[in-house]
Amino acid sequence: MSALSTVLDGLAARPGVLGVLVLTDDGLSVAQAGNEPAAEELAAVGSTALLQLVQLGRSTRQGALQLGVIEFETGRVVIQPVPGGAALLLLVRRDLNVGTLLFELTGIADELAALL
Repeated sequence: MSALSTVLDGLAARPGVLGVLVLTDDGLSVAQAGNEPAAEELAAVGSTALLQLVQLGRSTRQGALQLGVIEFETGRVVIQPVPGGAALLLLVRRDLNVGTLLFELTGIADELAALL
């Protein structure tokens, strides 16, 4: 098992996390873990969402995107840019208290960048 798989499997094993995906800025799936089978579709849509969030930060003069949490009716999508042209996308249940998860993600981006 690769170090990247170990990191993603660890995130996917957390209660309330449905799936984890590393995607490129141009919409390709790099690696995934968890129960989400639609990695290619999520990578394409996730990269578009990431670009829009980055643009929103620029337009509002808020600076670079650090982390995005988008809430939906039944769950959340967490997206975090990874240095070097990638992003981490997590699908989580709506009832999950994401505070601890978000805190733990602060160090993950640099770790993932080193593994890509």
